Amino acid sequence: MRAFPDNFHYRTRCLQLLVRNYPVAQAMYIKYCEIFCPDAVRNIYETEDDYAAQAILSIRESFKETVSPSLYFLFWQGSACSNANAWLCFLFQRIETKMTSLQQAQQLYLKGKNDFAASLCEEQNKLLKHQLSLEQKYNNTFVNLSLRDTIKTLLIIKEVKMAEKLRQEYKVSDRM
Repeated sequence: MRAFPDNFHYRTRCLQLLVRNYPVAQAMYIKYCEIFCPDAVRNIYETEDDYAAQAILSIRESFKETVSPSLYFLFWQGSACSNANAWLCFLFQRIETKMTSLQQAQQLYLKGKNDFAASLCEEQNKLLKHQLSLEQKYNNTFVNLSLRDTIKTLLIIKEVKMAEKLRQEYKVSDRM
C-alpha cells in the first residue's frame, strides 16, 4: 500500500487536479479560494497558464490599500515629525509595491500576448512615476490622482508648462 503525505499542500494539489476536470466545480473552487485562500488562486492560474487572470490578480494587488496596526500606532504616537516621516516612508513603500505589481501585470499580459493591456499597465506605471516626482517637487498631493486630475492640479498651482508636457505625452485632447 502506498503512503501519502498528510500535509495541506499535497491535499490542495490533489483537489485542484480533481476539480480541474469539472469547469463548474473549478469556478466554485476558485470563488471559494478568492475569499479564504487567495494564494491558492494564484497557484491555480499559474498551473493553468492563465496569464490574463494572473495579471488581473497583480493589478488588484497593486490597488489594495493595507495599513498595518503597528503603522497606525506610529502615526498616532510620538512627535509630529516622526509621524510624518513614518507616513512618507509608508507611502513610498506603497507606491513601490504598486509599481512592482503593475510591472508584473505588464509582463504577464505580454506573455499572454495582450499588448493593449500591457501598454495600459506601462502607461499607469509611467503616470505613477511622474506623480511621485511631482509630489516631491511641488509638495502637493498627486499620487493616485487620475491623469486629468493631475493636469488640473498642475494648472491650479500655475505649472502650465508641466501640465502641457503631460498633456502632450499622454495625448490628452485640448477639450479635457
